Amino acid sequence: MDYMTCEQYVIGELEAAQALNDKLAAENDRLTAQLEILEGQEPSFMERRVADIGRKLVFEAWFFQCEAVDGQEFEDWRHKSAKTYQRPKDVSEAKAVKFFEPELRALYDQTKAEEEAEKEDKEAAK
Repeated sequence: MDYMTCEQYVIGELEAAQALNDKLAAENDRLTAQLEILEGQEPSFMERRVADIGRKLVFEAWFFQCEAVDGQEFEDWRHKSAKTYQRPKDVSEAKAVKFFEPELRALYDQTKAEEEAEKEDKEAAK
């Protein structure tokens, strides 16, 4: 059994810690390089489809009961519509509205066009 002084023990522990630190730094560099390669790749067809379908399903779940346009401007309509949906507590109304703005804009335009067509049909029927 080897006897060592306190200094020798501390130096041994420091050398072991330095070796572990070097090993972890090398692993970190390897993983960083691998991440850069993966981030540079285009998503596969399936990844894109799943993302598209998932986005559509989340939009439909969160904004399932949008209000009628009734002459409102888009800004007012989207915030009123956002108050009618169930979203996770950690997602603010503003974040959800901003994230789904393209879908909300399309729904607003569609709803507005349908309301205008319905109004024209009623006027033509008179």
